[in-house]
Amino acid sequence: MVMATITRSTEVGFELPPVSMQMRLEHWIEREDYQQKGNPGFHSATNIHTDVEAAKLEGLKAPVAGGPLLLSQISRMMMLAFAEGWVQGGKLSAKIVKPAHATDFTTAKGIIREKIPEGSAIRFICDVWVEKQTGEKAIVGTASGLVR
Repeated sequence: MVMATITRSTEVGFELPPVSMQMRLEHWIEREDYQQKGNPGFHSATNIHTDVEAAKLEGLKAPVAGGPLLLSQISRMMMLAFAEGWVQGGKLSAKIVKPAHATDFTTAKGIIREKIPEGSAIRFICDVWVEKQTGEKAIVGTASGLVR
């Protein structure tokens, strides 16, 4: 069982525990190859996420991370912060604002913006984002978790 970082007494302005990841093209290729097996409707493993030439043809400097990969960093951060309050009752709304490339180091970050009573629980509304090593944000959004 994961122990939550956030408690009922956690204050607005608290920074969530960050989650970092070094992007690795070889892992993306393995994942795409795995998803293709037994799934004839799945797109080709040669695409802007897994192939340097395909990315360059689209004007990108290198293959880009898929949205689900970056969102998974936010989800892991929220799991560390809220544990069951993320799994049962968590919400996320986010958008990609800049690509993260195969060579980037990314970190999911968040800060509590608001606390709202919700029945016998408290919903913590958080500003969340994933930023690259340059400080540029790749994804921005809002997420919330419950503390019972």
